[in-house]
Amino acid sequence: MKITASAFGALAGVTGIISGYFEMRQGNVSPSGLWTSFIGPAYSMYENNAYSVMTVVPNFLLTGVLALLISSVALIWSVRCIHRKNGAWVMLLLAIAQALVGGGWVLDLGLFTSLLATRIHSPLTLWRAYLPERAVRILAQLHPWAVLSFSTLSVMLLGATLLGFNSEVIVSMVAPIATAMIIPAPLMIISGIAHDVSRALC
Repeated sequence: MKITASAFGALAGVTGIISGYFEMRQGNVSPSGLWTSFIGPAYSMYENNAYSVMTVVPNFLLTGVLALLISSVALIWSVRCIHRKNGAWVMLLLAIAQALVGGGWVLDLGLFTSLLATRIHSPLTLWRAYLPERAVRILAQLHPWAVLSFSTLSVMLLGATLLGFNSEVIVSMVAPIATAMIIPAPLMIISGIAHDVSRALC
């Protein structure tokens, strides 16, 4: 489960880093309001490409610096420390901080990561009782492939987001990629549970 939680947390962290970078590029100016676009009009050639974020800091440069720093900590924490005793709570607080300083709307990812992190050291008693051993073995073998698929699609999604600022064709790929993640994301969770159960059976 640690790998699964780390994958979701890392996506939240990288999302915030990207947001922070482009906010810094807008310079020492004030956002248009609490909700604003982290790329600004200079980086987008067409309408309806908002890339909206929320920030309580009335300065894009400072917003970007804070988003970059907090998101970097969130990325490192999700990869290195998510399994610690209070790892889930720290991750949730970092996601809240990201959302408040322009690190992208990652509260959903942060909450999901935190919930998964609470199960890292769980005995998984119910799963062990009701999931057939054969199913456990099969799902456990699928775990690395589910993680690889989710990670690959995440990179593609972030790449399309970055390259799509000035290309409506590229940004149109964001929705299909995000939809495709519906398959490996839950599989990664279920197979991650099976992986932990399988280790307990050994």
